[in-house]
Amino acid sequence: MLLLTGCSSRDETGEVVAALNEQILLLATIVATIAALPALVDFLVERRKRKERIALSLDDVLVSTLTPRLAGMDDLLANIADLIDRARHPKEYASLDVGNEILIVGPSLSGKKALAQVIARRSDLQRIITVYNARNADALAKAKSLISRDRTTKMMLLLPRIDQAFEKED
Repeated sequence: MLLLTGCSSRDETGEVVAALNEQILLLATIVATIAALPALVDFLVERRKRKERIALSLDDVLVSTLTPRLAGMDDLLANIADLIDRARHPKEYASLDVGNEILIVGPSLSGKKALAQVIARRSDLQRIITVYNARNADALAKAKSLISRDRTTKMMLLLPRIDQAFEKED
């Protein structure tokens, strides 16, 4: 039991106890805040690292700024002229039940990305979003939000080395 001396009435004693309770509550709040501070710092550090990984894995470029160099692919571009026309005028081909995906397969450094950039330029696309690490779920989610945010802009999503996202370790 707490004995308070020097208080002349019950009201003063109640006020002192209330003030003491408020001080204890304030002290407990401060201690809890200090105890939670490392968890907050860890959360903020992880959030910043996640944003940096997204920035390293994602590239959003205007097609008008690209200057792809592609040599010896004139026959291929002539063969895919209907794909380019479909990308340039999507409303005219809306009745077709085909997807808008193109899979370009080839060995490393064979010009697949340059071919995609040429297709984007000839199709009058405005932006190319490239996700370099298809295993990074945060980068894929960010790319999806960029695409879904602006439905009026014609854009291309490039997923280079997507085959590595599905490799089996055994």
